[in-house]
Amino acid sequence: MPIKFNSSSAFQQRVDAYFDQFNNHDKVTVNKTEVPTFCGLLLYLGFNSREEFIVYEQSGRFNQAAKRARLQIEAEYEKRLHLSSSTGAVFALRTLGWGGDQASGSINISQPVLQIEIQGTGFLPAGSETQVDLT
Repeated sequence: MPIKFNSSSAFQQRVDAYFDQFNNHDKVTVNKTEVPTFCGLLLYLGFNSREEFIVYEQSGRFNQAAKRARLQIEAEYEKRLHLSSSTGAVFALRTLGWGGDQASGSINISQPVLQIEIQGTGFLPAGSETQVDLT
């Protein structure tokens, strides 16, 4: 079971303490190895699984603070989408629920589709060398 919190403000203070560990956590740098992560946050808060956190997030007096903590992590991953190598951030956001069904209102971060249309020139290619007239 996670650390026992006396209030949602105590929960939020613990979340803030997690983010405060990272220098300039509001700025993303390419070479930064220590970055806030969802599972890192959950471990710091004392959870043993993502499912335990989801229970906190869905109901009870900590649900607003838990939802805000998730948003903070999503914001960190979202910042990384603008880097040249954002594959890891895309994967992380998808595991956090991004990219789902658009009808349900969730956000889709999939790549745009490139559509190519091949138009004929009117000339058919030769089937063999004997069909080519070089004169």
